[in-house]
Amino acid sequence: MIVVSDTSCISNLLIINELDLLQKIYSQIFIPLAVYNEILALEKSGKDLSYFKSREWIVSKTDFTKNISLLPPKNIDPGEAEAIDLAIYLKADRLLIDERKGSVLAKELGITTIGLLGILKIAKENHLILSVKKLLDQLIENNFWISNELYHIVLKSTNEL
Repeated sequence: MIVVSDTSCISNLLIINELDLLQKIYSQIFIPLAVYNEILALEKSGKDLSYFKSREWIVSKTDFTKNISLLPPKNIDPGEAEAIDLAIYLKADRLLIDERKGSVLAKELGITTIGLLGILKIAKENHLILSVKKLLDQLIENNFWISNELYHIVLKSTNEL
């Protein structure tokens, strides 16, 4: 399975020390340079990224055709645009993306997407984690935004409510 990621899934899992969930689920993740640079920006807030930098299963790609990222702005950031470009170039099976506008655009282009909440559900279904709630609460403590309604829907769907 070919999987490309935007910044949010990687950076949020990195912040709560659960980055390896992505490898356990997908084996290998491709990211464009813009995503790599956005993740490196976490160092400015004091996050040690040596663990991220040493993960050989996260492959940064720079040699691909960029189409969307060259178009006039569509209210998506460079990381999202390059991730969509890379997903198209690699004919990816999945694009890991949370931002709504980028996800909608990717779906319009025929790319299958999944966000962090979906990844947490898969992790629980595969017995990689015991509790979605525990990780979701850690994410919220670290400024991950989720509506109360969606929070309850996710917990109900994982039998944690």
